Amino acid sequence: MSKPPKIDRKILKTPDEFVQKGTQILGSLSRSRLGLMPVLALVGLLVIGFYAYDRWDESREQKAWTDYYEATKGSPEQKWEKLKAVHQKWPSSRAGMLCSVEVADHHFENSKKEVGKESKKVSEESLLAVEWYTKALNSRHLQAIEKQLLLVNRGNAWELQEKWDDSLADYQLAESTSGPAKGLAQLSAARVNEMKGATEKAIELYEKTSTDFAANEYGKLAKNHVRRLKSPLLNSKKGK
Repeated sequence: MSKPPKIDRKILKTPDEFVQKGTQILGSLSRSRLGLMPVLALVGLLVIGFYAYDRWDESREQKAWTDYYEATKGSPEQKWEKLKAVHQKWPSSRAGMLCSVEVADHHFENSKKEVGKESKKVSEESLLAVEWYTKALNSRHLQAIEKQLLLVNRGNAWELQEKWDDSLADYQLAESTSGPAKGLAQLSAARVNEMKGATEKAIELYEKTSTDFAANEYGKLAKNHVRRLKSPLLNSKKGK
């Protein structure tokens, strides 16, 4: 079977030559063993399949959003279970992703309310927050900034369980992701190192954040932490 002739980009600028070249290609295909009609039929099927899938996917998204809005209208007692059900029904939709985020935030806020009161409740709620943030992070609809913020949120939930290595892993991933929360991720990673007792590493990260984000609140907070950790008063207390 002979190969169809190639079209030089320069030919595209001259309509007559483009038509002539196109005719040569079609003629080449028509003389091939397959023939022109099967090739055109295959192309047609691919185009139809693409548009059919696109319409089907759009229809699913619309149904998922309808279910989401219905779930948000429920009573506070029923809302969270309804949102979980919508996510389970439409896990690959953007509406399903939003359901998982709202459920995760709900459990995370509950865990923060229990800090200093009931450690078992903190652990239970923060574990549920991690579970639902993970579901959200598995969504194919996530944009980079959304992924970054969700990683920071899941890192916060790990912190409430004192799972320092897990929280650090999320903060480092968030820091390497494009988005405005890079400074927050750095600041959080420094804080976790401090909680672990890795003071020198914490100071290093605080100093980096104070330099990289000197113009915003993250840099200012980091600078204050550096002063605190390097304070002679703090060091004298450690010596005692």
